[in-house]
Amino acid sequence: MFVHYKELNAAGDTRENLDHFEYAILDILKDMNLYQSLKTDAQRVEKIITERHVAYWDHLKNGEGKILVDPDTYAQCQAIVEEIKSKDNVMSVMGYRPEFGQDIKLQNEIMDAFNNLGGSVKKKEEIHKKAESSKSLGTVRR
Repeated sequence: MFVHYKELNAAGDTRENLDHFEYAILDILKDMNLYQSLKTDAQRVEKIITERHVAYWDHLKNGEGKILVDPDTYAQCQAIVEEIKSKDNVMSVMGYRPEFGQDIKLQNEIMDAFNNLGGSVKKKEEIHKKAESSKSLGTVRR
């Protein structure tokens, strides 16, 4: 159903809520032979459009293009990061040097510059190119 929603959305359809897709839901239920023992289409739709399913639908829509992690997994990852940061020998193996301070982002930028990688090297190259072009323009004017 969500794939169908994405296709329609890409084609300009503005429907957003799960209950807006009642007829598509009924078609899918018939194709899958689900809830066909119920007497009416309204009963079948009522089985699908529940609070839980609407919450999941919203979760899928809001998570589009993102990597979603549940809170337990996120908390576990944070605990592992803290454990790694607390072990000096592990941080040393990973290239962390305390003389750069606790700012890991700054340390990574310094290490990238040292290894001729990253944004700082690109910026340096741009400045050198501008300087070279300025030099060549200066010699032509004379």
